[in-house]
Amino acid sequence: MTLNGLGTKQKLDKNQPKKTNGTTSCAPMKHNNSSVDQYKYGKNRVEADAKRLQAKEDELMKKKQEIRNRLTQLKKDRRDLRMAIENTSGVDQYKYGKNRVEADAKRLQAKEDELMKKKQEIRNRLTQLKKDRRDLRMAIENTSERLKKVEDECKLKEEERVNLELELTEVKESLKKALSGGVTLGLTIEPKTSSSSPQSPVLVRRTVDNSPISSCDTSDTETCSLPVNSASLLRRQVPQKNPPVRGHVLRKAKEWEMKSGT
Repeated sequence: MTLNGLGTKQKLDKNQPKKTNGTTSCAPMKHNNSSVDQYKYGKNRVEADAKRLQAKEDELMKKKQEIRNRLTQLKKDRRDLRMAIENTSGVDQYKYGKNRVEADAKRLQAKEDELMKKKQEIRNRLTQLKKDRRDLRMAIENTSERLKKVEDECKLKEEERVNLELELTEVKESLKKALSGGVTLGLTIEPKTSSSSPQSPVLVRRTVDNSPISSCDTSDTETCSLPVNSASLLRRQVPQKNPPVRGHVLRKAKEWEMKSGT
């Protein structure tokens, strides 16, 4: 019992011509009819390939148009965003490409100009300060010399003042002695002071010699009468101020000289 396929194959083999000279004769090949065009040969296959390529081309053109439309929309959105940024901030640093480079160059140039201006201002100020310092140093030197001269002059004037003060003190003491002693009577009476200053022997002797008591006899003292001068008595009754002491004036003068010397 043979299968249909095997019987058919044997029949085909019987019908085929035998090989001659080691080669087989080319017999026309039979193909089954199909609904798909890409398996056709000859004119049908070329037409099928042309249709397939045309469909693919149409599809690619459609995608290209979609991409172009999308790119146009993106460019428009980018342009709108740039305009919005420029209107809100007014800064060109957000630009890209050539515009951004130009904006950066302008910004850096403006910053450089500003720094150069500040540098020049600082340099001018420093020059002025150096000049003022030099003038002040010269003024200090001149002032020091002038101050030294003024101090020397002050010392001289102070010495003159001390001498005048001493002379004035002596004149005041002499005047008080003259007023209180009675010039007409030839009396020399020392004013009473709180601090008892010792008198020189010469002055005491002169006072005793000039007094009318010395001319009277010591044994006859009770009968010796002295003339009374009412003006001198009134002056004695008036409270008198203590005359300045000469040693006190000298001490003050020495203290001032020590202070001015330091």
